[in-house]
Amino acid sequence: MNSFTDYINSISKVSVDKNPHQRDAELAESIINDSNEDIIVCKAESIDEPWPLIVYVNHAFEKETGYSAEEVIGKTPRILQGPKTDKATLKKIHDALNKWQPIREEVLNYKKNGEEFWVSLTIFPIANKDGWFTHWVSIQRNITESKRIEFELYSAQSKLLAANTELAFQKNGEKEKRAEELIVANKELNFQNGEKEKRAEELIVANKELSKIQHDLLIAKSEAEKANQAKSKFLAAASHDLRQPLTALSLYVDVLTKQNNGDDSELGKKIQDCVSSLSELLDNLLNVSKLDAGAVVATETTFRLSDTLRSLVNIHGAEAAHKGISLHVRCANLITHTDQTILQRILGNLIANA
Repeated sequence: MNSFTDYINSISKVSVDKNPHQRDAELAESIINDSNEDIIVCKAESIDEPWPLIVYVNHAFEKETGYSAEEVIGKTPRILQGPKTDKATLKKIHDALNKWQPIREEVLNYKKNGEEFWVSLTIFPIANKDGWFTHWVSIQRNITESKRIEFELYSAQSKLLAANTELAFQKNGEKEKRAEELIVANKELNFQNGEKEKRAEELIVANKELSKIQHDLLIAKSEAEKANQAKSKFLAAASHDLRQPLTALSLYVDVLTKQNNGDDSELGKKIQDCVSSLSELLDNLLNVSKLDAGAVVATETTFRLSDTLRSLVNIHGAEAAHKGISLHVRCANLITHTDQTILQRILGNLIANA
């Protein structure tokens, strides 16, 4: 059965003479064959594999899928399905047909050459004069381009939503309000056929708003970088003025230590240790440019651990005594290999917080 006329004649059981029914059938075939939508007619028998069987396809189907009528008649429409065809959608169709109900769904099909294409699929049963369902008619409209636009809009929406999330740190209340409005608008975005153009326009407007916000962010970032540079310049200039008194104090303590003996000399050495440690701490604190660039590298040396511990006792001993804490150290003759300044800073913080 290779023509729609044959199909009409078979279910209507009219004669082959060209009576009005025959002419109507030929007119129907002409209209259907000239249709731009794919039309498939199947026998209304079992819907489970290998059924239902195709008895008619129009020219649009042949052109769309690459299959000829001879190749598909007697086969099941499942030949159009492939690995990415949604199983849940197919189950909905199966359940509807099982109840002799019409159904409309969007399905991913495959052409003869394996190319994917999306269709809006409408299936309905037709009955003979006795009311007995004899055939299924499937009308398929290609919506591949609409789906492509839908996916692109969804992708743009996802990117926009991600970009909006980055705006959370902005202090400008109007920007935060606008970002929230964009997120709400994006959640409400749907891809119904009648809404796609309208939603696309809304997305364009939203993108323009986002571009403006991103421009403001760049300006704010530039201002922050300028402020950071100014801070670095200030500390670099101030470092000289801060180091100068320490240098002078170190010289005075050295002179006093050489001029005195006994307890005064020992006290002078302790003061000298404190000045040296303070100078080292200041050097590290003022090295802001290296800290900002992540360029601070530990300088490993080999030294006696006892020297570092005694220095810490000299630095923090007076403070500990003031707090009523007794600070002692038992020094073993141990050698360590690490950054002495960083180690002293870590241990010093532990002692200061005790």
